[in-house]
Amino acid sequence: AAWILLDTATLSGGFPIRDPKKYAARMTRVLKSNLGVESLALAEEIDPPEEEDEPEEPDFEMPDMDGINMDQFDMADLEDLDM
Repeated sequence: AAWILLDTATLSGGFPIRDPKKYAARMTRVLKSNLGVESLALAEEIDPPEEEDEPEEPDFEMPDMDGINMDQFDMADLEDLDM
């Protein structure tokens, strides 16, 4: 705890840390104990399942659209209409 107090006072006073490696080791030890972590080693890399390129289109119903084939719909047909 005394080292942390000294480090805090040193940094707050605008002075550099004398030994950055020892400072980093102290801060790592403090973080591990306060966070309840046994090790800061990285976990093994996971292999997530691959997603499909395109998501499936949701099914929806449009009750007023019975009998209309949207594959045959052409926007050019609407250009003549005054809207």
